[in-house]
Amino acid sequence: DAGLSIIDETVLQISHCLIAVPGAKLEDLREVESHPVALAQCERFFATHQHIMRKVADDTAGSVQAVVNAGDHARAAIAGSEAAELYGGSILLEHIEDYCNNFTRFALLSPAVKIHADNTTSTIALTLPNRPGSLYHALAPFANSQIDLLSLVSRPIKGTPWQYRFFLDVAASKQKLEACVVEPLRAMNAELRYLGSCNTSRELHK
Repeated sequence: DAGLSIIDETVLQISHCLIAVPGAKLEDLREVESHPVALAQCERFFATHQHIMRKVADDTAGSVQAVVNAGDHARAAIAGSEAAELYGGSILLEHIEDYCNNFTRFALLSPAVKIHADNTTSTIALTLPNRPGSLYHALAPFANSQIDLLSLVSRPIKGTPWQYRFFLDVAASKQKLEACVVEPLRAMNAELRYLGSCNTSRELHK
């Protein structure tokens, strides 16, 4: 809707730290804040420290800044170690993420559409009629065309209760999608939106 397309991506390994005001102790904490994704990636920490409440913030580094500025020893944040160094926070615990293989994908957006060669990963949004089997039938053109499905997530459509939009990463260029799946999906009254593409070889950066 904003007229932006994905033109590249990077995948980073994420390690979360528990960061508080200098002088604070783990037993002092009553509230920990961070971005909702970071909070969800540290479920074992909250299960172990059930007296600590979680608070949703706009971003990880910003939550560290807010905690340090508040100077409250009962508050902490979850973020990377760089945020502690940047804002003068104290790291109480390191590597509190549930899984060591914790990676986050970051997409580079641009107003200009960049068309890659055939060896690309494309991201598309798929809106389907609300009827039984619609997703099953919508995936058939990808399988029939030997297009690998790399990921599939669903998100609720704002303002439309119980309706979902599906976001797919597929190992295919825009040209192959147009040639193989667009028409079959249209015949199913499905709405497909191409969001952009990037190189398929995802380099993992620590």
